[in-house]
Amino acid sequence: MDTEKEMIIIRASQNGPYITVKFEAKTKKRYLELKKYISRLLKTFSEIDWQSSSNVNAEALDISLISPKGQSSYEVTRDKPHLDLAGIM
Repeated sequence: MDTEKEMIIIRASQNGPYITVKFEAKTKKRYLELKKYISRLLKTFSEIDWQSSSNVNAEALDISLISPKGQSSYEVTRDKPHLDLAGIM
């Protein structure tokens, strides 16, 4: 789902028996609503193992940022968990 105000991607992983979930929204309120909605939706699938720890503790996040200055990609890791947006926006 991709609209002017939000985006949700849920897909099967190419690297193992996992799903990848990405979502974003223009406001924090809508982000939290989407988070709750996605959680409820995914919990309707009995095939998903919620007891496994494989769904937590990501090592890195790939970030795609689109601003009036253009599109940029970044990686945030556990070792470097901050992304300075100064000058980017």
